[in-house]
Amino acid sequence: MRLTYSCSHMDAQSIMQETQGVLQNVNFPANKGQVAQTAQQQGASSEVQQLIQKLPDQQFGSIKEVVSKLPMNTIISDAEKFL
Repeated sequence: MRLTYSCSHMDAQSIMQETQGVLQNVNFPANKGQVAQTAQQQGASSEVQQLIQKLPDQQFGSIKEVVSKLPMNTIISDAEKFL
């Protein structure tokens, strides 16, 4: 099932929830490229896709590990532009 996310300027909680949702079909362990490809195929928002592209080039063992490595400080920095 493909979900489409179209929110912009999402908060950290929304980013984590969306990431967990779109990565349900990843067969872990998976590398960054596999994670990014699955997220795109599952309709991840541009925000989530951009954050996944900023992940370190490594193998991930679970969704939890992917989420823990997301550069969440980027979300905060971007959000401050709109305050």
